[in-house]
Amino acid sequence: MLAQTFESALPTATASDVSHGDIDWAGRWFNLVEELQGEFVGMRGGLVQPDGCVSWTFVPHARFDGLGGFVDLLRRTKAATDLPVPVRRARRPSLLQRIAAVVRLCAERPRVAGHWRRQDAAWRPGQVQCRQGDTAAATYLFTKEETRALERAASASSAPLNALLLRGLAHASENEISDGPAIWMVPVNMRGPVVLSRDTANHTGYLQIDISAGATAANVQAQVKERLRRREHWGSWLFLNLGRIAGYQGMRAIYRFQMRRYRNRPFVGSFSNLGSWRGVGCWFVCPPVTMNAPVAAGAIVCDGRMSLTIEAHASMTGGPEWSRALLQRWITILLAT
Repeated sequence: MLAQTFESALPTATASDVSHGDIDWAGRWFNLVEELQGEFVGMRGGLVQPDGCVSWTFVPHARFDGLGGFVDLLRRTKAATDLPVPVRRARRPSLLQRIAAVVRLCAERPRVAGHWRRQDAAWRPGQVQCRQGDTAAATYLFTKEETRALERAASASSAPLNALLLRGLAHASENEISDGPAIWMVPVNMRGPVVLSRDTANHTGYLQIDISAGATAANVQAQVKERLRRREHWGSWLFLNLGRIAGYQGMRAIYRFQMRRYRNRPFVGSFSNLGSWRGVGCWFVCPPVTMNAPVAAGAIVCDGRMSLTIEAHASMTGGPEWSRALLQRWITILLAT
């Protein structure tokens, strides 16, 4: 009976969800970050203009996930008003499997992530929220030939391009992180098995990927597959929607409790790849950064050219030069693969 009550309050791909899922409960966690930490939680989308300049727009993570925010940006153009959000082809696990996944997540001993050597642990935003874009970002656009070479390298390593990119990012970062593991947050698109009333709302679970020094792309992919097999993305999805049971005030208490458990360091950062697109222009994308996940990396392929973006939180003391140096190390590692 407890399992049925718990499940009935969580989002599933049913007509009931479509008609009653107006509140983006997963997005409310980002409202809490803004409210409790005074941070701006916006995702970057940068369209390359004819003169080569990048026109940046920020979309609020409290309202959109990465794919949803990007599609919302595209729908603002006349050519893409009806563009669908990509859907994941996957079956929904059984009730017991989903309940088991969230129980495992809640019972798991917290793994405190490593600390960036250049992060000021005493940083505070002050009396007002951080200004929009008050961070340090760096970008790089690969040629079509470089992009194809990376895709061939991923194929030769028996790992997808995502694993190659994430392994390269971790390798480029490893000398910058101390006092704990390099745990990266990787979002998982839940659209398809999950249906909400607004298709651009937060439909993502996540995986916690711990990348050790010397890990290969195949090692990273093996970890991703194992965590998907254990349905950790479903555990995180159900956890992110606990507000349906606990309400916003309950979420506030849970958030504070979780941050204490993780000593405010659940992740070293986040990595998101929005996939391959054609005919939408050339874009740069990046997840948001916060004090609790101070480095973000985004990838996207537009018309056969991959772009990378690195963003560092305002608490990182290196400024734009630090972000550019990290990005350059990442690129060098990838091109040498």
